[in-house]
Amino acid sequence: MMPKKLEVHNGKITVDEIKQLSREFDLESVHSLNLSGRGLNDLSDLEYCPYLERLDLSDNKLCRLQWIQDLTMLVRLDVSKNQLSNLESLRNMENLKFLNVSANAISAFDAILSLKHLTVLSQIYFRDGDSKSNPICEKSGYPEYIVEMLPQVKLLDGEKVRGEGAKFFYSINNLLKSESEKGLKEKTTASSIEVPLVGEGSGGSEVNRHVKEITARTEADDMVEDALVKFSRLVEQCNELSEAARDKVTWATRKIKNS
Repeated sequence: MMPKKLEVHNGKITVDEIKQLSREFDLESVHSLNLSGRGLNDLSDLEYCPYLERLDLSDNKLCRLQWIQDLTMLVRLDVSKNQLSNLESLRNMENLKFLNVSANAISAFDAILSLKHLTVLSQIYFRDGDSKSNPICEKSGYPEYIVEMLPQVKLLDGEKVRGEGAKFFYSINNLLKSESEKGLKEKTTASSIEVPLVGEGSGGSEVNRHVKEITARTEADDMVEDALVKFSRLVEQCNELSEAARDKVTWATRKIKNS
């Protein structure tokens, strides 16, 4: 039987409410907690759950995260759809692997510098679809800066930025975006195209050379352009399928836990 939905008052969740929701009398035994959509702006009693590994705080009214800065056992944290502008409180979360901060008010690169200390962080979302973004995502050089600052991250906003094929895909994806803004009818030369790269070293130079070769304006230009568009659409479809599968797994897990 599913637990009774809690009525959180004054934006704070209490120890008794945490016990009711988790069905644990000893809060040190609580490893997973879903507090999404409860209008919270005070998490002070979460300090009694030091062994939390998975925490969902999405869709609340949080402006700060100082209450969870000592929850260093967290592996997965979702704070999407809040009012956060700074992530300094996450500095000590050395075990964090997944972080979703989409749909917040993060607008400056300085506000996320603390993430450099999260050495095992491999997945991060600053945006999750067009309607769930942060102002920082609109800044020039946003993806390149994030990838350079967080070399441990493999997936950024659901897209692969590390591993085999990531450099090529990322370069092509940015090239398509640039070309779309200019208009498909505009003809340019290969020397005028700037291709942003992911990674460093001779591998990056090699990718850059290949991308310039395939984007050179030749007689086969239209065929190449069409292939790149189809490639981008295929990647988008794969991302949608991955997200749908993740949602189904999450739903099934909750169903099993609450049964």
